[in-house]
Amino acid sequence: MTAILRAGLLLCAAAVAPAAVAQEAQPTLAEEIIVTASKTEQRLGLVTASVAAFDSEALARFGAQDANALLGRVAGLSIETSQPGFARYVIRGVNAGGQFGWRQGAATAIYLDEAPLTTRTNFFFASPDINLYDMARIEVLRGPQGTLYGASAIGGAIRAVPTAPDRSTFSAKGEAELSSTQDAGSPNFALRGAVNLPLATDTAALRISGDYVENQGFIDAILIRTQDFVTEAATAPRIRDYNSQNRLTLRAALSLLPAEGVEIVPSLTYLRNRAGGAGDFALNAFGNRNRATVFAFNPTFEADGRPYEFVNDELVVASLKMTADIDALGGLQLVSATNWQDRRAGGRDDSIASNGSWVVGFGFDDTYAASVDPSWGEFGTRGRQFSQEVRLVTTGSQSLQLVGGLFYNRLRQTDTILYSFEGSPQALFDQFGVADAISYDGRDDFAEDEYAAFANAELRLGGGFAVAGGLRVTHYTQMLLRGASFPAFDDPGDRANPSRLTASETRLTPRLVASWRGSDGVTAYVSAAEGFRTGGGNPPENLRGQCPDRSRFPAQPDQFDADSAWSYEVGVKARTRDNRLAINAAAFRVDWQDIQTGVSFTCADNSVVSYTGNAGTARIQGVEIEAALALLPDLNASAVIGYTHGKFTADAPEAGITRGERLGYIPEWTFNFRLDYSAPQPLIGQFKPYAAADVRHVGNRIDPLYGPRGNPDFGVDLPTQTQVDAQIGLRTGKIDLSLFVRNLTNEDVALQQLALFATNGFRPTGFDTRTQREEVVLRPRTFGLTARVSY
Repeated sequence: MTAILRAGLLLCAAAVAPAAVAQEAQPTLAEEIIVTASKTEQRLGLVTASVAAFDSEALARFGAQDANALLGRVAGLSIETSQPGFARYVIRGVNAGGQFGWRQGAATAIYLDEAPLTTRTNFFFASPDINLYDMARIEVLRGPQGTLYGASAIGGAIRAVPTAPDRSTFSAKGEAELSSTQDAGSPNFALRGAVNLPLATDTAALRISGDYVENQGFIDAILIRTQDFVTEAATAPRIRDYNSQNRLTLRAALSLLPAEGVEIVPSLTYLRNRAGGAGDFALNAFGNRNRATVFAFNPTFEADGRPYEFVNDELVVASLKMTADIDALGGLQLVSATNWQDRRAGGRDDSIASNGSWVVGFGFDDTYAASVDPSWGEFGTRGRQFSQEVRLVTTGSQSLQLVGGLFYNRLRQTDTILYSFEGSPQALFDQFGVADAISYDGRDDFAEDEYAAFANAELRLGGGFAVAGGLRVTHYTQMLLRGASFPAFDDPGDRANPSRLTASETRLTPRLVASWRGSDGVTAYVSAAEGFRTGGGNPPENLRGQCPDRSRFPAQPDQFDADSAWSYEVGVKARTRDNRLAINAAAFRVDWQDIQTGVSFTCADNSVVSYTGNAGTARIQGVEIEAALALLPDLNASAVIGYTHGKFTADAPEAGITRGERLGYIPEWTFNFRLDYSAPQPLIGQFKPYAAADVRHVGNRIDPLYGPRGNPDFGVDLPTQTQVDAQIGLRTGKIDLSLFVRNLTNEDVALQQLALFATNGFRPTGFDTRTQREEVVLRPRTFGLTARVSY
């Protein structure tokens, strides 16, 4: 590490002298990004909403592999993630109800260009990961976006916009990355590339890109056989670095101009995520820098070679976008966006850490402590989604700017859950009369159809003043077939004849804006907007000997209702005439009603029962500030500060919520400070040096399930995290060579807590398992090098 830092200082020092000679150069920022957040092209500074955007160059500087790179760099954004395929993006504190929501729609809409990727969550999978290689830009829209983006944009929206085919010029680029993570057994690597092929001059082009990333694991899984796992850990067999991951992304897009002003763009994206474990879980029982978790030794898995844990997640997105320019009424454009996606995902999770001994857990023998016997779950999801949007937008300088259209979305999703004791001794089944190794076999089939019409109009009054209003009318219908059987207990349940739940609703989501755009690069606005999220259904409960005092707590509802949020915002955006300073700031208040939240309670035997319900109201208030300053011709600084304070405004005793309590999983403070240096003169041959460093901070978060609120005696909330990244390099117009470090200070904190040991399952002598947690931890310090070439 010292050598790399010294090299960086030498590069910077060597470039300062020639930079100082160029007195005529003036400090300036990069040109302002053009975004399509409002479904029409605008400079970022003219958008009358709080939007953060990063272009391809910025994403490359961050070393951004996926949207997790935005954490701390976007004010008001937090991310709940534990594994590939389980990412929940939380904007301005409007979260998806905690970790264990079931059948919920997302609170943040995720888009790949025009394709909505948002599906329903289950216990194991949420929104798919977004690969950011060869993206023209990524846009984060803060606050409810119900008018233009519909349901599931109650907190905001994230749009990843791929680089479009260029019909005029051939180009190609490639990238290779090699890195080493502390405690990982092997190096990480990535190979990326893209090629743009004009097929017919100015009328057709094909762009193809690919990205393969392999990140090695850094957590061991200890295979235990007895209750005293701490003592046994020293000699027990291990699965080394069990949490390795790899990701493959392939994308192809074709641009065709069959006639003047008409463009047809079909595209196809394939994404595959694989992981050797069900997430970056480590037990705090083994302490920092000794990252490990425990699995129950399974002789069946050892014999047949099945993995103890895995994640396989595949997504195919096929899109067809057609645009036609219309020379009428000052300029119009007709847009048709057709999208189809098919997602297949499955995983296995060793559940011994959260369930302990199943013999005790299911009430067969309260004194049983002979061993730790296998207990695991398998989860699957298959989601097929079709969407169609047709809209008409103004493209000229008309005093009345319009966006209006129709939208349809069809989602069909099947989720399966299977819990098993397979691998336990047959003598246990015989002793306790267990009929089968499978304790729970559940399946849900969910269907949702959404129909919407929307319009947004902005009237420019003169003098830079404008008023705008929008409205979306959404009607949705839902049908849920859910059933489960309990083979271990010789209970067929309703698996063969599932229960049927239905729901339908019509919602109006308006937006009102008043704005002023000055000639000196200043935009100011006030707005009010509403968003909502559709409701859903809960799976059947499976207690079977657990929670003897279940009657003390509220009954689980079959269904939960839609929730909604009103947002009130005032913002200002300014950029100096010399393009040296840019500031975007916004203050907001969100009133959130009928909140979909994870309801949980701890029973007398320390087992936990949880489901999704509607629990009260909340108010979220905050401020977001983003600033960039060109300090010198070759040195830029940027800062992002976000403050978000959310609290419940009504009691919800059924969820254990008291008025005035903070909302869970929301950091009150986030900030990012970054310096970018780029020398104007070459240092070696044609190579110019550059360097960058940034600090990302995410404040502490309330954990309603496993913090003091849910466990007053032993629970802890999620701590603050501060991550430092740095990069130094040399580049020409076509070659870029760099060294980087991520998590320079080796910050080791819990990003998420997914389980406490159940004391009815683990009873090691002299060891209180209630103090132990399974934690999702930050990836340790990683050093690497990147080589990029372009033509």
